[in-house]
Amino acid sequence: MADVIFRPYYQGGVRYDGAVVAGGVPIKLNFIDNLYVDAQPIWEQVGEGKTFAPLNPAEIFNNSNPLLVEIGIGNGEFVAYNACRDTSFNWLGIEAFRPIFVKAVARCKKISHDNIRLVQFDAELFVRLLPEGSVGTFYINFPDPWPKQRHHKRRLLKSWFLELLAMHLADGGSIIVATDHEDYAMELVENFAAVSTLESVLEQGGVRVPYINEIVEHYQTKYYRKFALNGRLYYFNMRLKSK
Repeated sequence: MADVIFRPYYQGGVRYDGAVVAGGVPIKLNFIDNLYVDAQPIWEQVGEGKTFAPLNPAEIFNNSNPLLVEIGIGNGEFVAYNACRDTSFNWLGIEAFRPIFVKAVARCKKISHDNIRLVQFDAELFVRLLPEGSVGTFYINFPDPWPKQRHHKRRLLKSWFLELLAMHLADGGSIIVATDHEDYAMELVENFAAVSTLESVLEQGGVRVPYINEIVEHYQTKYYRKFALNGRLYYFNMRLKSK
């Protein structure tokens, strides 16, 4: 676990030591329109050797409702739909790519509910900043597959990152992933299997399986409509094992 927590890494040329401790410096998140924060004011606060205090979701949302997180929000279709569907949950959406983040902000501005916060930044840093055991579900919908062999190292969902997500799940929490890329799906089978605290909740013919080829009780975004309807879908639902 220590290797996961303190694993140093680089984002945009800046080294993070990965430590999030009670005595660290709080990151200031001044949400514009009480909805979103851009990357630049966050970049101004991070740097080599800095440690950070955990975020307090109750302060971010001004309530203690359960927290759900979408990593890679695309145009915001998924997070906006679900935030409207059930306002008893808080939704944190994280997206690094500026052009589509802008689209997600525009979509979510049309919603009158106050249970969405959007952050334009690297997901790894913000997962670390969340308190351990604070997230009901992590959703990752159609992550960038980086299809070329030489780019596979850039794929987000490595086993160490899945372990990091698992550490931040609440009891009975889940990691849900949908991809249309077969090679990435086969890598995910191996990567999830390496995380001993997770187990699949999916079954076919009474047998537990790592993934299925359809989405169950899951909003069908434009990416789903584009890929899944052509039969190219791999759906994972991994739950934190009971302690």
